[in-house]
Amino acid sequence: MGGVMKCLLLGKFGNPWNYPSPFCHGRRLFSRSARTCEKRAVKLAYNVVGPASLTDNSPVVILHGLFGSKSNWATFAKKIHRETQRTIFTVDVRNHGNSEHGDGMGTEAMRDDLLMLMRNELRLDRCILIGHSLGGRIAMVTALSKPHLIDKLVVVDVSPVPTGSAFQIPEFIAAMKAVEFDQSVSLAQNRKNAGKQLQAVIKDVGLLQFILTNVTERDGVCQWRLNLDGLEAGIPDLHADLPTFNNTYDGPVVFIRGSRSNYIRMDHLPAMKKLFPTATIATVEGAGHFVHSEKPREFLETVAPFLRS
Repeated sequence: MGGVMKCLLLGKFGNPWNYPSPFCHGRRLFSRSARTCEKRAVKLAYNVVGPASLTDNSPVVILHGLFGSKSNWATFAKKIHRETQRTIFTVDVRNHGNSEHGDGMGTEAMRDDLLMLMRNELRLDRCILIGHSLGGRIAMVTALSKPHLIDKLVVVDVSPVPTGSAFQIPEFIAAMKAVEFDQSVSLAQNRKNAGKQLQAVIKDVGLLQFILTNVTERDGVCQWRLNLDGLEAGIPDLHADLPTFNNTYDGPVVFIRGSRSNYIRMDHLPAMKKLFPTATIATVEGAGHFVHSEKPREFLETVAPFLRS
């Protein structure tokens, strides 16, 4: 990233990384240095849509969900850039996409990955976070840990209120690890074959097709793009509740739910407001858990006005 880009992104707020760093061990706000957290953080891959803004508008950082990648958000990133003229960063979280592999899938560790990216690579002093599912958990914990870095928060189909998981994550990962790839056939054929091997376990057709986007080819070898061993070891982290915070994030927050999903319920709002006092809930009718891909126009029409406001 060039010097002009860095200067524009640093903006008029100075360097917030000189502030006390209350982002290690999210159960309390400790003032450890960023370097301490970086020892356990991994390097994240990202894509950029749009040049550095010539306005004071904060860039947008988008975090995908479990089994996803930054490519799942590429179309939305282009559209929201056109709508808002903000710089958009789509990010692969650890053990997904092109990002480095790391031990564990704890929300606090993934928050530290994001903060290291913002500090060392993107040089952001502030941003807007959009997070879906697992990415929404990371976004919430980041906003509560480092509220002065986050201008606004968009949380998609995940709640700070424990609701359990609709996905059988251990069974899915075990089935994916058991998939046999045929190195003598094409990538497309291997995806088709993997789908046949997985359909008995992953019965939701949309979810199965989503997971199959992670079948890739590297150096002529067909394989999973995901670090399945890392995800399997991190299953307890994925099922864990969010860390406990004694503070609030007071910036603008919208929780976006699909009407056919049960991850966010309207009766969650009082509990949400204990952590996010300005929180509102927006419902996208006819959408399930993958709101942004199932109802892309309606999702864009919900997010764009919030970012412009």
